[in-house]
Amino acid sequence: MHYHLAQLNISPMKAALDSPIMADFVANLDRINALAESSAGFVWRLQTNDGNATALRPFGENILVNMSVWQDVETLSAYAYQSAHVAFVRRRKEWFERMPVSSVVLWWLPAGHKPTLEDARERLEYLRQSGPSPWAFTAQHAFSAPDAAAELTLRDVIASDLPIFFQHQQDSAANHMVAFTSADPTDRKMFDQHWVKVLSDESITKQTILLGEHVIGNLVGYELFDEHNIGYWLGKEYWGQGLATRALVAFLRHEVTRPLYARVAYDNYGSLRVLQKSGFEIIGEDSEFSFARKEDMREIVLRLGAGDSAQRTAYSAIDRSIAP
Repeated sequence: MHYHLAQLNISPMKAALDSPIMADFVANLDRINALAESSAGFVWRLQTNDGNATALRPFGENILVNMSVWQDVETLSAYAYQSAHVAFVRRRKEWFERMPVSSVVLWWLPAGHKPTLEDARERLEYLRQSGPSPWAFTAQHAFSAPDAAAELTLRDVIASDLPIFFQHQQDSAANHMVAFTSADPTDRKMFDQHWVKVLSDESITKQTILLGEHVIGNLVGYELFDEHNIGYWLGKEYWGQGLATRALVAFLRHEVTRPLYARVAYDNYGSLRVLQKSGFEIIGEDSEFSFARKEDMREIVLRLGAGDSAQRTAYSAIDRSIAP
């Protein structure tokens, strides 16, 4: 998969946009935006019908926002510091206050995707709290784009992984496919409370999936209905590259409990294939309410390793068809 570079830059104005102080900035805005669009490596920029983003104030009424997408760090830096734009940069202190915290953040996103202000805000906050990382960085401390051929490893989940996990579950298409999500995947407080319990429970195995330096998902092993289960979540941009199978195979080398169970929505064929490639076999079905789809849904039950006769008897009465 090919990636592009997204950037967010926020700037607190010294005065209202229509004030004399900001007049030169406003007068040059169309010219600078046109320069960006004609520069090598430019892909996209945030704008309203006015042709700029000055009307958008998600970070505060006096804070202007600039968000754009470029081919890579080099083309963004060439535009910012090696073109006529540099004169604009040198005059920045005439128009904008200096922020005591980071005001610029960069990150990689799949080519063809447009960044959202919500995602940008999360990454800027992450950068401020945790410093540069593959998920949120600066031009001075840049990281390479994800590479599906890079080494895939697992490690224990740490607190700084959680904002990334939260962003993964904001994708509506991913939630629809997973089906069995929390009641409100956008509720950060509920998400944090859940992970506080997970991290404090030593009976739960929790692993972060890394592709090179990039956090791309997580795997957990937990008890459910007196059975040891596994679950995983992979960021949607990493689907379809064989990474979930690689991660699960690596996880199963260390998670030696057998039998091991997994549950997946009946029409989540991607996850079914991942589990079956890793040795899981379909043993039956169950039914559970799906918050993502707002209805009761069929759930496929899979098992890795031999189950006892009581388990086999219990599942034998369940319809095992997985056809929609």
